[in-house]
Amino acid sequence: MKRWMIHVLAVILLLGCAGAAPLPKDVKITPPEEKLPAHIVNYIGVWERIEGGVVGGSKEPQALTIVIEEITPPNVKAIYSWGDKKDKNGGWLRVNGIITDKTIILKWKTKLGADRKVTILPGDTPEFIRANYEKTPGKVSRRSILKKKTT
Repeated sequence: MKRWMIHVLAVILLLGCAGAAPLPKDVKITPPEEKLPAHIVNYIGVWERIEGGVVGGSKEPQALTIVIEEITPPNVKAIYSWGDKKDKNGGWLRVNGIITDKTIILKWKTKLGADRKVTILPGDTPEFIRANYEKTPGKVSRRSILKKKTT
């Protein structure tokens, strides 16, 4: 257990130096329950966008990091973090969600009350996930592939 936590802390420190998408200083990844299936346990950790996510006609994708801090089915606690883009600063927020068999759904409201949703699905291999971002309910506005951050 201690070895697992040291590994997670090292990942968080590396991310803090990368500067891609900001994260809070109090990131806390909770070790999974022993009874959880491996495909659910795999979601816990730090994920960074490697493909997709082009925004507003730009050729450059916006940095994105999703941290799955805790999974206690059906509940999920996560951090959604985005990098700087044109004249907008990056930021982060803590979000709650649910997990069903192999899908995580994170939902939140913006400061202006607009609904946002990210659906996270398994990738082709365990080190990848797919994330679909909805700005308008029912309409995917960005699709991304994220890779699990390791030391």
